[in-house]
Amino acid sequence: MNNKNDSFCILCGNSSELIHNAYPGYQEPMMFDIYHCKFCNTSYSLPRVNDTKELYNNIYYKGSKIPGYGRYFGYLRTIINVENPLDYLANTEESYWGVRKALEQIFKDSESLKILEVGSGLGYLTYALNKAGYDASGLDISEIAVQQAINNFGNYYISGDLFEFAEKKPNFFDVVILTEVIEHVNEPIPFIAALLKLVKPNGQLILTTPNKSFYPSDIIWDTENPPVHTWWFSEMSIIYIAKKLNTNVNFIDFSSYYKGRYAVSDLKALRKKPLRMPILDNIGEVIRPNKQKKSISYLWTLRKLIAQIPFVKRFFKYFIKLTNPNIIFCKQRGYVMCAILSKK
Repeated sequence: MNNKNDSFCILCGNSSELIHNAYPGYQEPMMFDIYHCKFCNTSYSLPRVNDTKELYNNIYYKGSKIPGYGRYFGYLRTIINVENPLDYLANTEESYWGVRKALEQIFKDSESLKILEVGSGLGYLTYALNKAGYDASGLDISEIAVQQAINNFGNYYISGDLFEFAEKKPNFFDVVILTEVIEHVNEPIPFIAALLKLVKPNGQLILTTPNKSFYPSDIIWDTENPPVHTWWFSEMSIIYIAKKLNTNVNFIDFSSYYKGRYAVSDLKALRKKPLRMPILDNIGEVIRPNKQKKSISYLWTLRKLIAQIPFVKRFFKYFIKLTNPNIIFCKQRGYVMCAILSKK
């Protein structure tokens, strides 16, 4: 640990602190320094890695085996067979619930909306939006991802660079959607500026990202290891970016999502073991967790399932609050934030 003030925030330019050096990277033997800026409540990693193509190819091809990514491939297999794909996604994960809530909150007439999902990846969210009645397209820089999305879901997808696409289609879309992408981008302000360029006057940018605001300030980094996630943004971070780009911003309240779901974070465990271990070894193979970690995971999952039983849930939450002050429950805030930036 080192609290020496020796850098300037690469988001807002104010003083930032080195809060952890030699933090493990996503792939061995990568190491990164983690900085935190109190002014905009943003954490970020250094050094920056400009060429991550090989790393992301490894993640893409081994995705079903990688913790945190396997669920995306599950959505890909399942969504084509469900009656209401957008409802299915929204009921499964906070990010998609936030997107659906934002669309319902802002717009009444879905059929007239032109929507672009940037970073559409496997394609299932763009597909779900179309099935819900929206006129939605997906943009992704990966030609492989776009072709597979077309093969799976139809001709809704475009391969291209965001900045070049924004020059060709300024003020074209009513809504641009960005789910779990901005934390991967080295320079978020120019990236969001390009997204806003695509949006019509009075249009909306809906983005989701892991929410640092949910955690106390002493939690170092509870998001994917660098350089997969190079940022850990708070609501203050997004407010700063919105002001910088002269846009209005508000945040989705997740209270109704978490009301029927047991979602918590154990601060004691995070403080006891503040480092996330690498996911890939030095040749790109997935590092397997040991059996003890798996057993702990299964027990925790069982506890969560038991807590979902309606007549048990209220007592269970009350009991946990009394017996473990280190547990924080997701309520209005949770692991993910959903921000709506409104173009002026």
